[in-house]
Amino acid sequence: MELKKPINYNNFISSIEANALFERKKKWKILCLLTDLNDFSEIENDLKKFKYSLKHYGDVLSLILTPKKKEETLPKKENFYGYIIRSNKLYFFFSKENKEDIEKYFVRHFLSRVKHIYYLWIQKSIIEDLIEDFEVKYKEELFISEFHSEREKHEFTKSYFRENVSRKVIYTGRDGLKALRELKYYYGIRPHIIDFDISSVCSFRVNKDGFFTYYSGDLHFLLDLIESMYLSSQDMVELTFSSNIEEIQIKDLKAKTINLQPITIKFSSYELTENNIEDFILNLKSFGFELFNQTLKVGSIRFNCDIIDTEKKAIFSLTSGGQELVITPQYKTTFDTIFRFMEFLADKVDSEIIYEAYQHPVYVE
Repeated sequence: MELKKPINYNNFISSIEANALFERKKKWKILCLLTDLNDFSEIENDLKKFKYSLKHYGDVLSLILTPKKKEETLPKKENFYGYIIRSNKLYFFFSKENKEDIEKYFVRHFLSRVKHIYYLWIQKSIIEDLIEDFEVKYKEELFISEFHSEREKHEFTKSYFRENVSRKVIYTGRDGLKALRELKYYYGIRPHIIDFDISSVCSFRVNKDGFFTYYSGDLHFLLDLIESMYLSSQDMVELTFSSNIEEIQIKDLKAKTINLQPITIKFSSYELTENNIEDFILNLKSFGFELFNQTLKVGSIRFNCDIIDTEKKAIFSLTSGGQELVITPQYKTTFDTIFRFMEFLADKVDSEIIYEAYQHPVYVE
């Protein structure tokens, strides 16, 4: 969709709704962008540093990236297009590019490498709450035509059959809502990608990795829904905003002190042990984190290490007694590194992590 003149928020949404009706082959994907910066122009400066061409169209920021051609034998990717708009305190990224290209040319190329910005990922429990809420509100209007469900080894969802088995299921059919309940009851699998079709309202996909796909209908409904899912995650987001390291001037003295605000994460269905510590570390590395200064005391496990976010160039320390972790920010750690680490925990370790501010912030002179 090409913009030729300034456009306001509502007109942009209407344009996408019309575009979705006439160009059905490519679907609009949406990411909810989080930032702790008050001035989004700092993010715009970073976009320019990463070779995006930017242009303002009223309420809409258009971005274009021309990927470099690395090998003559491979076809060159044409321009990558996206748009960013603001709604209340949130920013939304829109693109009709396929999901793989968005991950490559926006998420990995930019969001995973720049500080003070990341996308909203969704816990499985929030998706399940959403299904229950829709059942009550929309009843016969609600159809679930496709969903992807899984049961990981680290999950302890009750299962009628063989609780020790990991499972993944892709299901299609107009009876998806009933199938969801049956598969969870009998096999303990929970949805992480789900297609909702609410008659006369909106059709869309929710994915726990933060990608929302808009099919048709009232786009305002979907954006309001994303905002409500953000509110369900707000405690976690604001906790990562507050977890920082800063210098504080001591009044009437030339000396300074360091204020640290760690985060405590408690597991609901997992315990770190000497038997799974290697898998934990390998999974951590697959998310772009590297470990150093590791110490491990077996028996009643005590694990300590420093972790480097290799993409965002930040460091934080990790201490674990097995059933919980304490994360302490260090050099140049911003919220997005901590939030990404919590995504790793929810995706690879325990989907129902419990989090809170460490009760005794640390002051070091």
